Amino acid sequence: MRPLARPLYRVASWVLVVVVLASSLAALLGTAAAASPTYALNGFVAQPGGTNAPPVPAGVTVDLTSRATGAVFTTATTGKGGAYVFTSSGTGGALQPGYWGLSVPAVGNVSLPCGARYCAVLPLAQTATYRYYNGTVLTNSSYTAPTLTNISVVPYNVTLNGNVTQGGSPVQGATVQVLAPQYNGLVLSANVSNATGHYNLSVPWGTWVLQFTHTSGSNLFTNSTLLKVTSPATVHVSPVLRAYAVSGRIL
Repeated sequence: MRPLARPLYRVASWVLVVVVLASSLAALLGTAAAASPTYALNGFVAQPGGTNAPPVPAGVTVDLTSRATGAVFTTATTGKGGAYVFTSSGTGGALQPGYWGLSVPAVGNVSLPCGARYCAVLPLAQTATYRYYNGTVLTNSSYTAPTLTNISVVPYNVTLNGNVTQGGSPVQGATVQVLAPQYNGLVLSANVSNATGHYNLSVPWGTWVLQFTHTSGSNLFTNSTLLKVTSPATVHVSPVLRAYAVSGRIL
């Protein structure tokens, strides 16, 4: 029976080695898990008017921008009361202590619970606000980033209509756009005229640019006018399109 003792001893030795390796691997994994905390950046979006302002509705987009690249890294949407959150798991682990920018982009003609079928989200500040967020605040569930204020959510509760003509005749297929010059020409609302030249669309209160364009052959017909919407009454604008030509010589 003595020859059997050595193989058993070797088997026991290998089992001990495997147990030691497994314990070491578990310890390493535990250390790695402890070294990778879950980060979260919470905040709120608010409309102008302070505590008297209505809450920002759910569905408003918030951008998270990296200061290193200046590019929008990811987005979140507001929930009840204008709250939003970015998490390390939701960003593929990229949310780490560092400089991050928060902003709300200007958008038009979006469907949100704002008291109308469509509305626009118009922030007073059009650039991201950067701050350094360390590991302490990113792991503190009670910490909130500075509130993104002066974010106006304006409903499209005014009707705008009219008839587009050119040379006394109705123009079919003319593009009608309501633009926000304060936001780099953001298109708030758009439509095209029908066979009788008639158009109809919904717009928010404010001062905008109403632009009409139509292309016929090589000719571009256009009309632009200042549009002031200051009451819920229907606004009528019937433009007359004129042809514009650009000529010159390229040297």
